[in-house]
Amino acid sequence: MDIVPYDQTRWEDLITFLKENWAPNHVVYDSTIFDWQYRCKDWNDDSHSLLVVDEKKILGFLGNIPGQYQFDGKTIYGDALTMWVVDESLRNRGLGVLLIRQTEKNVPVTLTLGCNQNVVSMYERMGYSVLSRLNRYVAPLSASEYRKLLIEPRQDVDIEIWANRVRNEACKTSPARPLEHINVTALERLFQSSIVGNFRFTQNRNANFWTWRYIENKGFSYIFFGSPTEEGIIVARVERAYAPAQLDVHGLKVLRLIELIPFHDRVWNGVRSDTFVHLIRSVLRWAIDEGCVAVDYQSSTSRLEHVLFDVGFTREDETTGLAQLFQPYRPKATPINFVWKVRGRDNKPIQLSPDETYFVKADCDMDRPNIWPTPTY
Repeated sequence: MDIVPYDQTRWEDLITFLKENWAPNHVVYDSTIFDWQYRCKDWNDDSHSLLVVDEKKILGFLGNIPGQYQFDGKTIYGDALTMWVVDESLRNRGLGVLLIRQTEKNVPVTLTLGCNQNVVSMYERMGYSVLSRLNRYVAPLSASEYRKLLIEPRQDVDIEIWANRVRNEACKTSPARPLEHINVTALERLFQSSIVGNFRFTQNRNANFWTWRYIENKGFSYIFFGSPTEEGIIVARVERAYAPAQLDVHGLKVLRLIELIPFHDRVWNGVRSDTFVHLIRSVLRWAIDEGCVAVDYQSSTSRLEHVLFDVGFTREDETTGLAQLFQPYRPKATPINFVWKVRGRDNKPIQLSPDETYFVKADCDMDRPNIWPTPTY
C-alpha cells in the first residue's frame, strides 16, 4: 500500500470508494463543489488531499484543504483536514493515522472543525489542542418564531422581553445596505490591521482568501456589510430551516453572521466601538426587514463577547440555544468543535489558548451546503 496525492484522474474511482465506505449521497460528490472546496484549480495545481492505494484500488482518503495561516505575524502553510475515510475492511488498523502523519510531514499547521466526537481523543493523543465547541452567540428577532427553533422548546424563558430589546435597539437604526462592490485588497488590509496583531493563530485572510471563500463560493451566497476602512466588515448569509415534516419550522429564516471584523483593533481588547455596535444593529435591522427570526455567530475566540452582549446577544445555553443545524433541521446535531496543531522548529506542538486564535464557522469545511442542490421553498 502507498500514500499518494489525489489527482483528478481518480475522480470517478474516489466517488465510488466514498459511496461504498462513507455515504451514498453527499454534496461533495458534485465535482464543482469538490474542486472549489479542495482548491483543486487555484493552488498551484498541487492537490494536498491524500489517497491510500493498493495498486489501482483506493483504500483510504483524507481531504486536505490547503491554505495560508498567520502564526505570530508570520505566514506559514497548512492543511485543513476533512473527509477522513478508510475502507471498512481496514478500519482500526492505523491507516487513518498514517494519512494524518503524512500530512504533518508536508505542512507545519493541521486543523479541523466539526470532527467526529469519536476521534477527538485520538487527536489529543497526537498532540492536538481541542476546543469542544465554538463560542456561539444567539439572539431572537421574533420571540414566537425563535422559540420554535430552540434545542429544547420551553415556556419558562421570557424571550419576549429579550426579543423586544434586540428589535427596539436595531430599529433605531436604518437597515444596513449590502455592499455591491467588494474590495478584496481593502479586506486584506483590514485583516492585517485588526486581526494579525491581536491573534497568534488564524487563517490568512488575504485577497485570494476572500475571493475564494466568499465571493466565488460554489454553495452559498454571502452578503457583505460595512466598510473595511471605517466601521469594519460583516459577512453573513440568510439560511432557511428545511423541515418539511414540521410546518411550523419549515422555511423560518435565520441570519448567520460568519465574519465580524471591527475596524478599530482595540475592540478585541475590550474597548467599545460605537461605530461597530451601530453596524451590527443596522445589519440586524436589515435582517428583521428580510423576515429573519433569529441570528447567530460562532467563533473560536470570545473576545467580541462584550460587543455582542451590548447588542443583545447571549452566549447560548440550555435555555436559549438554537438548533445546531437548519438544513436539514436537526436541533440536537453535534456542536462544531475545533482541533488544531501548530508545530515549532523542534517539531513539537505549540500550546495556544482558544482566545489566541481567530477561526469562525466558515473555516475548514463547516459552512457549506448539506443538501444539494440547495432546497427551494
